[in-house]
Amino acid sequence: MGIDFDQKTGKMSLAWSVNESTLSLMDLIGPANHRVLVATNYSPINTNPMGYNQGPKGANYVEQVQWRDTETGKLLAASDFFAPMPQGMQVWPGYGGLIYFAQLDGHIVALQVLPTSPKE
Repeated sequence: MGIDFDQKTGKMSLAWSVNESTLSLMDLIGPANHRVLVATNYSPINTNPMGYNQGPKGANYVEQVQWRDTETGKLLAASDFFAPMPQGMQVWPGYGGLIYFAQLDGHIVALQVLPTSPKE
């Protein structure tokens, strides 16, 4: 969810909300006039009512990385779903627009948003 904050009055109000769930910290990237929120979104592998479990015999959920416009909440890009990272961790911004995602299995995934081809 996005919050509008009036610095003069201290009043906060809801700017936008989306159906996204994360177990990690979020990053704001980009220039001041066009910030992008980068966060994970998780999805259950099964409908286990006991909640999300990272192991020890394997996680019962998968995660993806999502890039959202901070003004509108509009989804700008999303990765595929893959093995999760530790809960409470964050995706790491890198040079050249890379985002790093450290998985529970010890792998590090480097992600980069690429422009789409023009529609003909």
